[in-house]
Amino acid sequence: MCVEAARRLRAAGVTHSGDLCKRASEAEVRQAWIGIHGLGWITWQYFCALTGIDELKPDVMLTRFVATTLGRRVGAVETDELLARVREALLPRHPELTKRALDHTIWRFGSGRS
Repeated sequence: MCVEAARRLRAAGVTHSGDLCKRASEAEVRQAWIGIHGLGWITWQYFCALTGIDELKPDVMLTRFVATTLGRRVGAVETDELLARVREALLPRHPELTKRALDHTIWRFGSGRS
């Protein structure tokens, strides 16, 4: 799976993390990743975050946090949208807050490492 992702990204013109940072929003580049069985948009966002792009990864930990906070079930898309809105609401008081920092803070809290 990883080799296939690397091949497909290379075919899309992404050979370095700098290429990805410049072109991650392009449909062709994103499709190179999510077009592989087992790699979806959540792993794409996580991959982007690991390369320095400011993204959330609405995985199980974040989704569980939002569901517990709201007292109801939520999906990954709603988690992504709600946490992006939370970040926007916090920016006036915390202008340095990135999506990645919010993600990491919630992960640490959820894993008992806060």
